[in-house]
Order: sequence, then C-alpha cells, then structure tokens
Amino acid sequence: MRISRSFLAAVIILSLVASGGQCLYGKTASAENVNKKIVLKAASDFTLELPASWKNNYVLKKSKNKKHSSYVAFYSKKCYKQTTEGWLFSITRYKDSSYTEMPSYELVGKWNGYNYVAVFPTDVQTMGATKAARKQYKKLSKSVEEVARSVAPRK
Repeated sequence: MRISRSFLAAVIILSLVASGGQCLYGKTASAENVNKKIVLKAASDFTLELPASWKNNYVLKKSKNKKHSSYVAFYSKKCYKQTTEGWLFSITRYKDSSYTEMPSYELVGKWNGYNYVAVFPTDVQTMGATKAARKQYKKLSKSVEEVARSVAPRK
C-alpha cells in the first residue's frame, strides 16, 4: 500500500510538471488571460484599455457632445442596477484649468485643445448595495487608476 501511494504521488507530480502547472480537473488563470486588455472606444475622440475582468461588469454613461465639460463615467454594474450608485471614475474634457477645483482628479491627456481629466470619487459608492455588488465594486476599483491612465487619442 505504501508503494502505491508513493507511485500515485509521483504520477500526480509528473502530470502537473508536464502540463505546465495547470490543474487537470479545473481551469487556472494563465498569465496571458490575466494581462488581456479590452480596447474600448469610450468616446468619439479617445479610447481606454480595460482589464478583461471588466467585461460585462461595468456601466458606461456618456454626456451627449464632445465639448468642454463633457464626460464618460464608469459604474460597477451590480451597484448601478441596484442603487444607481457604484461610480468608479469619469474622464472629463476641459478647455481650461477649471478641473483643478475638483477634489480628486488626475490630468491623463492633452490633445485637440482639450485637457482629459480622470475624476475619482472621494468615498466608496456602495451605499445600500448587496454584498455581491460591493464585492464587484471593490474588484473593479483596484484597477481604476490604471484604466484612467490608459486614455489615448482615437485614430
């Protein structure tokens, strides 16, 4: 019996090594999938790169025109559906420096006569949401700054 256990353990270890460390019975996240990005044409004049994990987990709201103070705003989908809360961040266009009055912002781009500014909430936006919705919001919040800094002119 002892030899059988040792043999079985050796077979399992060799199988894991041969498969590159992937589990035989379940999927493991490969580095390739974790680092995948979705290029989103967020507005008529810019794109953003979203982590693949954001797919189907956010709501995008836009103002109507490309002009001073127009914006695109991102929300956690579950929070937004439950409470219309869950704001993660916005990218807002400014022709001047009036954005410096905002409590939490970062200048993320300048082109075509506009300043592209990421505006962030100053508190957590999950009041009244379920535990699952708060979990989704927290997960998306971890990459908000990276997403906001990925703003690029649309070609």
